[in-house]
Amino acid sequence: MENRIYKFIQLGFLIFELLIFNAVIHLTFFNSTVGVYDPFGSEVSLWFVFNVVWLTSILINRTYLVKNLERSISLVSSGTRTIVTFIAFILSYLVFVKTIYFSEQLLFQTFLLITLCIIGFRLAFRFCVFTFMPNGIEAKNVVILGQGAIANDLNSFFKTKRILGYSLKKRFDDPTRDSDTYIKELSNYCHENKVEEIYYASNFMSKEFMRKIIDFADNNLIRFRFALDYQGYLRGNTSLEYYDQTPVFTYRKEPLEHLSNRVIKRIFDIFFSSIVILLIYPIMFPVLAVLIKLSSPGPVLFVQDRSGRNNETFRCYKFRTMTVNTNSNSTQATKNDARVTRLGAFLRKTSLDEFPQFLNVLIGNMSVVGPRPHMLQHTEDYGKIVNRFMVRHLVKPGISGHAQVCGFRGNTENDEAMEGRVKHDVYYLENWSLLFDLKIVFYTVYNIFKGEENAF
Repeated sequence: MENRIYKFIQLGFLIFELLIFNAVIHLTFFNSTVGVYDPFGSEVSLWFVFNVVWLTSILINRTYLVKNLERSISLVSSGTRTIVTFIAFILSYLVFVKTIYFSEQLLFQTFLLITLCIIGFRLAFRFCVFTFMPNGIEAKNVVILGQGAIANDLNSFFKTKRILGYSLKKRFDDPTRDSDTYIKELSNYCHENKVEEIYYASNFMSKEFMRKIIDFADNNLIRFRFALDYQGYLRGNTSLEYYDQTPVFTYRKEPLEHLSNRVIKRIFDIFFSSIVILLIYPIMFPVLAVLIKLSSPGPVLFVQDRSGRNNETFRCYKFRTMTVNTNSNSTQATKNDARVTRLGAFLRKTSLDEFPQFLNVLIGNMSVVGPRPHMLQHTEDYGKIVNRFMVRHLVKPGISGHAQVCGFRGNTENDEAMEGRVKHDVYYLENWSLLFDLKIVFYTVYNIFKGEENAF
């Protein structure tokens, strides 16, 4: 599908919103003489920081996806997430960079004005697009051949996705008469209505019949497209490749199947885990080791076999949070679990018990972000009863994951909770990106300070 109109709208959306953002920054910060200290003695450093943080927030929240433009609530929601991310980054920046000072009043005024202007612009932009664009000269006239389920889906798509600039002129029935009469009727209609694309969505045409329609389309500058009926097992992220002349569908896209993406993720893992091990471990490890030894008899580290990538077993490290017991390899911790020590409860609540797993990351059998590794017995049990459970083992397990930051953390009390975790893990596997990893890391840290109900 050609999305030139939408890409043009995306670009205009981004440029205008960036201009409005900079206008607000200029009116508030750069025209203010109170409460701002810039160590570089110019406006350039502030302008640079604010714009980099704003663009980073846009990338993290994928603000300009077509689904956000189609509904007002999605447009406002994505904008709000972008603003919240921007504010969080700016406040974090102010905490760590103590040479720049902004007054609280100025910060509040700026954040409020950015929110009002951005949300207002988004609603106005969407109104203009949907009011004027569908009637524009770029709208493509299309027809559908067929009356089945896939034709119904196409009909719904063209009626609801007006932003793409398509105008559905007619749906032709499945052929019940000779091919010459059918094609003559189609030809007359296409010429009279200046049809630019024909969508084939029928299962009742012979190869010879379809060949005639393709020849007609080719000879009249009309694009011919297939809408194949693979409903029920092919989905939106299915990819198509050609092995010589043979079309091969891949059921799901897996970004980490590509070596380049795995290299990027591995570099991030090594970089991030090295920083933690070099800067935090020398302080944290000795202190927690002494406290764990004093809290109850037993080793400092709890080492357990877990299920890794391709369901290969690896040794997973954690700070010990329980008294030594015989069923730790089969029974997860529950709320008010008597086995958990007082110090262990704190470590679990703050996720500090997971810190030794950065050693697993550096070794290479875990990643900073990925599906949480399960005990071997749980992998065997849930693999038999939870649909798609084993799919999550196509990537390395992680210290934190998409499921965890979305609330599916800790003990899974029923199959429905595990199905929710698997759904989020599979989504991560199919939509991985470095920005997605950074977003999950950000929300993991945020949840540690906020506290989580299922952290026990």
